[in-house]
Amino acid sequence: MAPSAAAVRELIWFFNEAESAIEDSSNFCPLVAGSTATTADEEEARREAVHAVGKINGWLSKVHTTEALLLAGLFTDRPWPKRVRRALGVLGGAVAVLPVVRAEHLSAFATGRTRSDKVPDWLEELLAGRGRDSVAAWKRDAARSCAIAIAAYERARGKCPCIAPEKEEEDR
Repeated sequence: MAPSAAAVRELIWFFNEAESAIEDSSNFCPLVAGSTATTADEEEARREAVHAVGKINGWLSKVHTTEALLLAGLFTDRPWPKRVRRALGVLGGAVAVLPVVRAEHLSAFATGRTRSDKVPDWLEELLAGRGRDSVAAWKRDAARSCAIAIAAYERARGKCPCIAPEKEEEDR
């Protein structure tokens, strides 16, 4: 079963945009300029974002911690090394947070089998060498685990409409 558009939109927003949506803007520059720090519309948008963050966080707290970490890995936008992006596609972040992958990386780093202190760089090393089979197996595990995690999130959120704030169209 594919995830609902509402769940996907919420998780993308939560892991990539929510923090900046709920930040209070600085009031120093407007104060010097003699205006208010925020408009009523900006304050209302911030309050709606705070509400959405609370709801989504509540739903995420109802899923297992490992599933929430997988969702964060899956939906957080990050730059990936080209070889990792090609091999893992959208599952790159999920593979990188799999407990088995993190443990294998830590073991490789601790025993000197890699000098990469970051999982994505280590995955790139593996893909360039003899670790392609392991990475392919982890990709299959991540796909299966992500399907379970998304289903758990869908159950937690129920049938409500998407609560992620709409992106504002900027005047050009």
